[in-house]
Amino acid sequence: MIRVLVAVSPKMYRQTITLFLRSRRPDVKVRSADPLDLQRECALFEPHLLVCHDGTPEDARNRALFLVEIHYSNSLDAVVKANGKDLRIVEDIEIDDLLAVVEEIEKTVSNE
Repeated sequence: MIRVLVAVSPKMYRQTITLFLRSRRPDVKVRSADPLDLQRECALFEPHLLVCHDGTPEDARNRALFLVEIHYSNSLDAVVKANGKDLRIVEDIEIDDLLAVVEEIEKTVSNE
């Protein structure tokens, strides 16, 4: 079972993403965290995927194998990373784009 940690602001975005993922993928363990508590939450939860925003400290971003970093200053474009390397940019990310990333990660993790 993969673990997804959602740590974006504002809180309403974080709650919406978390509820969406839980409803569409009940087999995925999803937790939300205030970005200010990100270090502690990463250490406790050990996420496979971290969904965060630009400006998240690098040491927190490196705690997950996969990362979706949403750039608020650029039309909600997002960078998808694996093991610290950019995989692709998703322009104006939508919730279904995030779901596609989760599905990719499930395939990767199940093959290990």
